[in-house]
Amino acid sequence: MKNEGAEVIIALTSLGIPWDREQVYQDFLDSLSIGNTTEKVINNALELGYYAKGVDFIVSGGVSKGYPDVWYDPHSHVFISQNYGNGTEFGHIILKIDNYSNRFIGFETAVDGRVGQTMLADDFIPESKMSQWIQTHLSWSLEKVYEAPPWKPIFELEKDCEETSNLIEMKSPMDVNRQDEIEIITWNTEFFPTHRDSTLPVLAKIISNLNADIIAFQEIRFTGYFSGLMELLPQYDFIVSQQSSFMDQAIIYKRETFTLVNQSELFAEDDYNFAGRPPLKVDFIHNNSETKFSVINLHMKCCDSGLFRRKKAAIQLYEYLLIHIDKNPNIIVLGDWNDDLKDKDGEHCFKPYLEDDNFLFPTKIVSPSTASLNSFSFNKDEANCNSESFNNFLE
Repeated sequence: MKNEGAEVIIALTSLGIPWDREQVYQDFLDSLSIGNTTEKVINNALELGYYAKGVDFIVSGGVSKGYPDVWYDPHSHVFISQNYGNGTEFGHIILKIDNYSNRFIGFETAVDGRVGQTMLADDFIPESKMSQWIQTHLSWSLEKVYEAPPWKPIFELEKDCEETSNLIEMKSPMDVNRQDEIEIITWNTEFFPTHRDSTLPVLAKIISNLNADIIAFQEIRFTGYFSGLMELLPQYDFIVSQQSSFMDQAIIYKRETFTLVNQSELFAEDDYNFAGRPPLKVDFIHNNSETKFSVINLHMKCCDSGLFRRKKAAIQLYEYLLIHIDKNPNIIVLGDWNDDLKDKDGEHCFKPYLEDDNFLFPTKIVSPSTASLNSFSFNKDEANCNSESFNNFLE
């Protein structure tokens, strides 16, 4: 349909998004992991979305349960929504189409950050006991959001990936990949895509030549174009932030090398100091070594009040890491800090990390460099650093 000119594909279904959608979806993924796929029976809209690659949006009915936010499937990259039934609610969203590429690039809610709208809502003064109950459960829910990763795969790796792009077969001196090591690159692509469709094949060629295991991107202006980029890189899968106010973050990873466990966006409920761009946290398992590690991709505030807010955000993230580092010592924080390690004390946001031996900056040894793109690969025996700190950074 898209080859014939369709800009957006929207599927309508009465299969329904079930109650307890997270648990039902996890049960479905568990059934796939144990091989219950001999007969593909689709029981609800979430399962339909899992298989609906190429579809942009699914609007579901058939179940009275409604959700104020849109479900995103990390396997197929399909959005799914459903409102309360029986005429009690209607949904209102604004689909965004890029005028140049005619690609679907996302959506916005029309009113108050909610998809569903109802005539039953009104402003009121809260009852004190109920308000206290809500606040208590809000605190509990945030603790659940930030608890340790479940370390279970989100979905099974696809075994039938066909590397059809000639770009994938190319080799060049830029290849940074080393056997038995994990290469991770951070890259601010600056208003991606700079030149619309012409950017995609050039960037795909560079990524293929670099051959890194994981790349974290910042400043993704149009996620639709980023999906187009990933179509040229079949050996990679990807995660894109869903709660950034603008300029999304993304992480791509070799699908045969890593298993995706979990994804979240830290401080999405309190992201002012992060300039409306909550850090994107993705949890992985390295398939060969079974090493568990997390990657946090951030894009700090620049300009104007930037330094003040960067310091606040750095402390916010530091306190989060202190709580979680015992449960998961392999945490890699990368991205665009909009700051420099060579700046004087008080002129950068790194102070809490530099004063704590639990944290290691692998870029510190090259901080005077003005190179726009650096990748680092460490051998523990060659690293000139405190071994305990190194273990806390990455085994």
